[in-house]
Amino acid sequence: MSNLYDSDVIWLDSPRNISIKREQLFPPVSKEIICKTIVTAISTGSEISHFLGFPPLVPRKSNFPRKLGYCNVSEVKAIGKDVNSVQKGDRILSFATHRSSFLLQESDIKYILPKHSNSDLISTSYLYHLGYDAVLKSGIKLGSKVLVIGLGLLGLTSVCMAKLAGGIVTAISDNKSAQDIAIQNGAIETYSRDEILKKNIEEALEFDVIVITTNKWTDLKIALESASQKGNISILGHLGRGEEKINFNPFSSQYFQTKQLSINAVGLSPEFPDERGFLRFNEIDNLKFIASLINEKKIKPETIISGSYFYKDITKAYDNISTRKGSPITFLIKWQE
Repeated sequence: MSNLYDSDVIWLDSPRNISIKREQLFPPVSKEIICKTIVTAISTGSEISHFLGFPPLVPRKSNFPRKLGYCNVSEVKAIGKDVNSVQKGDRILSFATHRSSFLLQESDIKYILPKHSNSDLISTSYLYHLGYDAVLKSGIKLGSKVLVIGLGLLGLTSVCMAKLAGGIVTAISDNKSAQDIAIQNGAIETYSRDEILKKNIEEALEFDVIVITTNKWTDLKIALESASQKGNISILGHLGRGEEKINFNPFSSQYFQTKQLSINAVGLSPEFPDERGFLRFNEIDNLKFIASLINEKKIKPETIISGSYFYKDITKAYDNISTRKGSPITFLIKWQE
């Protein structure tokens, strides 16, 4: 597209039905900027659930059509007269959906990439942020025994962040290739679900922190059985989404009250810092920290990126992830030929 103010936007019109629609942008004014997308990363949990038509997390009047995506690295192409933080040619991280160009408020910039940063790798920053939020809220510290259940995209990023926090990480997945990637990201050992259930019977495992990254009710049962006294179960997945009704009591006194467990929802943090410093671990500062770890090669997104597709082929990427052909973790969507 030669016109800066034309944008190709990915829409999900109905389950498995993707369209690309042309939208027109207005020139930036005051604190607005025009950006041209370089790369977006697929957030498999949310995007594939929408693609397959899973029930929405929050009820809506209409689930379709809808836009998808939020992991966007782009180049600034034009700025409003009052923009101060960026200039033309800068690259930024934002939560723009899958689209070729977009208009953005300056205040919605999440991170400005240094010249040496790799756009592909930085596009995954928020996917690590979700695991980082689990670390912060569950109190993982040096020496904590941590169990991560599920080794999809969020499970693997949670393994990485828990290891960086000093946790001794064990991971559960029935996928052997995902187990191997978990080891690359810092897990000391991995098990299938059958193996961990058997081990629990034999040894009564005890983990200080358990992070559930799946939708499966059975994984909550594993967590209850595997938690230590005063253990913390952090739920990063969306338990029950696309599942049959639960067939056990998640608050059975055998586990919940006897062990005095804490069960927490994790994954969301304050969006912005406050003037008094009370919101120290906010989204903006967290993303800057994670991006710095990527730049310093202390986090290696290469282990979770399974390849890339041109944006016009995004349906192929979604199909590949949903069918698990080749056990992909996530794909990048490229926007410039």
